[in-house]
Amino acid sequence: MALDQVPNACKEVRYKIMGNIANAFVRLGQYQDAIQSFEAIMEGNADHEIAFILLVAYYALGDKEKMKRTLARIIAIPGYQPVRNTA
Repeated sequence: MALDQVPNACKEVRYKIMGNIANAFVRLGQYQDAIQSFEAIMEGNADHEIAFILLVAYYALGDKEKMKRTLARIIAIPGYQPVRNTA
């Protein structure tokens, strides 16, 4: 209902609500529904956190090819900083 109440002009708020819906699907184990929501978010507003959760959802379904593509998308998102081993 919240998604229906937010006007299309408020894209950031819509993406946050869609992310919350997708996270609820993950917690319920409904990975395919979560993936659809996460993919819609990634098309409009690529985000490291959303991309990582999408990667985990693909892992839960065992889809290796989509996992590879999502990892490549994570690296391509502006602001990506790889963690360096300092040991």
